[in-house]
Amino acid sequence: MISTPLAFHAVRRPQSTALIHNGASVTYRQLESDLQKLAGALRELGIGPRDKVALACSDLFTFFLFVLALDRLACVIVPFAASRHPENLSFLSKIDWALADFALRPGDVPHQHRITSAWLQQVLAEGAPSDARVEECGPDDPVQIISTSGTTGAAKHVVLTRRMMQNRFAERIWQYGLSRHSRNLIAMPFTVGSVYSTALTCIYLGATVVFETRAVVEVGTLSGVTHVIVLPMHLRQLLDAMPAKFPKPPNLTVVSLGAPLPRALFEATLERLATDVIDGYGTNEVGQIASMEPPGKGLVLPGVEVQIVNESGQPVPLGTPGRIGVQTPGMANGYMDDATATKRMFHDGWFYPGDVGILRDRRQLEVLGRDDEIINIGGQKVAPLELEELVARHTRARDVGVCTVANAAGEEQLMIALAGFVGSHAQLLEQVRGAIGEAFGPFLLVTLTHIPRNELGKVQRSVLRTEVGRALEAARRVPA
Repeated sequence: MISTPLAFHAVRRPQSTALIHNGASVTYRQLESDLQKLAGALRELGIGPRDKVALACSDLFTFFLFVLALDRLACVIVPFAASRHPENLSFLSKIDWALADFALRPGDVPHQHRITSAWLQQVLAEGAPSDARVEECGPDDPVQIISTSGTTGAAKHVVLTRRMMQNRFAERIWQYGLSRHSRNLIAMPFTVGSVYSTALTCIYLGATVVFETRAVVEVGTLSGVTHVIVLPMHLRQLLDAMPAKFPKPPNLTVVSLGAPLPRALFEATLERLATDVIDGYGTNEVGQIASMEPPGKGLVLPGVEVQIVNESGQPVPLGTPGRIGVQTPGMANGYMDDATATKRMFHDGWFYPGDVGILRDRRQLEVLGRDDEIINIGGQKVAPLELEELVARHTRARDVGVCTVANAAGEEQLMIALAGFVGSHAQLLEQVRGAIGEAFGPFLLVTLTHIPRNELGKVQRSVLRTEVGRALEAARRVPA
């Protein structure tokens, strides 16, 4: 899928930079030579076309080399991280090979090979470049199996074909503005679908992929970079760490994923750091759906169709809230290991991600939040993200999380948790009252050291309820 364009660049522009690893450049000619050696070594292990190969490696530069080498063999690549989804270890029994930088238990997978620095260095230093033909896959052959985020339950697995991936390449080119001159900094693991497809898109275009062992929150890693994908919490850390007089890069596009960007963070990023900020709304199942701006309002991307339906699955009039349904050119057909979830979330040619939204017209989409997270207090419904944005803006707290808890009468009551607030409790209470008014009646207010979020930056509301319960045992209840 990528090997033929890469080989083209290696001949047409051999001295162009393909990869930068801790400041050291790898040209397209050198990368092509290294991949011939690595692919040959993998072939000698017994790995061949159509094999499903699970890949886990903490060093992202090494990970990407193996992705490109496996692509040359027309393998189905399965990025995974045992620490992220423990259930992936049981999924490995359905995989042909596992390549990992840690030892798996015997029997976890039919075949496995331990990735070590010594083995890789020996292959690249002593292996002979091979002129073996690059294996090609058909447009509807699988090329990747990717795990969903698990925010709607246990992680599931989606099969992407070559055609689907190429549609996602096109998505990245015009949405992110990628070109041959792009330099894309890898700051998140390749188990995140957009990070994986964006890096491959860069190689497809003949652009540069940048790897740094330093954390992305160090501003020095951004020198010469044109694109970076981050989570909102990492973006906040980056801005907090920036010197006051840090010169704004001349041409940096920041793509934020995982959770909606608060407006203050969106505006601060544009002012201090980025020429363009892209807050993407999408899923691993379908790719990107809309380009958003705080608070939760956005534009449906070209080629994507969105409908809003009621609980019976019937379309509702424009301006009416309901369940979001999506069709995209790069969408999957279902889950490979969960027929029940496939039937629930994929039907009649539409995918239903479990979100509630409003279409103002055919392209203007407002995402209210998760269907199972909409707050309903006495018939007054609101998306938690909207409340969190409102409270954060009025209190200037570092982080905010909201949920509902049952009061003594068994009725749902609004609960607001804040972290990183500077000031007295009375000041905090006054500011929160000013933000949300009287619409939700009495509310509970607690301060925590942090708001529990998953690795994609989304509030873990079940964990939040537990932590709030503990805090309320030791803290004073504050009625509004």
